[in-house]
Amino acid sequence: MRPLDLGWAVGIVLMTSVHTRPHALRAAPQVSPCPGAPEATPLLGEPSGPGSPSAAEGVDSLQFAIDAGRALDDRDARKCWYEVAERIARLEAQEAPQDPEAQYRLALALGLRADEEGGRTRVGIADELYRQLQVVLEMEPDHPEAQHIFGRLHAGVMRMNRVTRFLATRILGGEALRDASWERAEALLVFAEQARPEIPDYHYELGRLYEDTDRPELAAQEARHTMDLVPQDPGAESVQRRAGELLTRVEEDGGR
Repeated sequence: MRPLDLGWAVGIVLMTSVHTRPHALRAAPQVSPCPGAPEATPLLGEPSGPGSPSAAEGVDSLQFAIDAGRALDDRDARKCWYEVAERIARLEAQEAPQDPEAQYRLALALGLRADEEGGRTRVGIADELYRQLQVVLEMEPDHPEAQHIFGRLHAGVMRMNRVTRFLATRILGGEALRDASWERAEALLVFAEQARPEIPDYHYELGRLYEDTDRPELAAQEARHTMDLVPQDPGAESVQRRAGELLTRVEEDGGR
């Protein structure tokens, strides 16, 4: 079965730093460091000596766990850190059920988890992610990061073939994913791109959607927008490289 197209999760973290919230500095569960962590890494959520990540000035535990995971090549170690991130985010969301940023941070953590899983587990997490993004957007309809992730989730479901989509939505527990559509994906991605035009990934993903829906001229336009932006981090450079590949493909199809 072709997996859900959830490879966007790490890119979202590279492009958008996790929003640090005051209670995030104390919301972390008591967990031991995962494989691949620096020797100085303390138990997340506990204070430790000067110079450590949880010293007096504090640390955003969710950001710490995400950064630790994305720096690793080993999938099991990365998955461990993203599980830690999810637990931290769940605690934050429980502590602040009416805070859209706390709910968004949980959605972000779920996206990272889904990217490392497979089969029924991935579909189940994606289904929860779909519902969690609905929660965020009910609280804050104009949340561009949530709109972008939601648009990518819609597009990812639509990129599956019919058999795979049937299995994901009817057999493997992804009931919420049945509502996915290209129209909804486009509306969400367009909103995010217009709200945050400085983020290369937002242009690139909209360009991918235009390519998938047979609009090569619009796809080429968004690819060029992506490449025209000044990279702010290594993740942006990777996106711009993929945008160049997109531009080459659609120009061959007449998107000049």
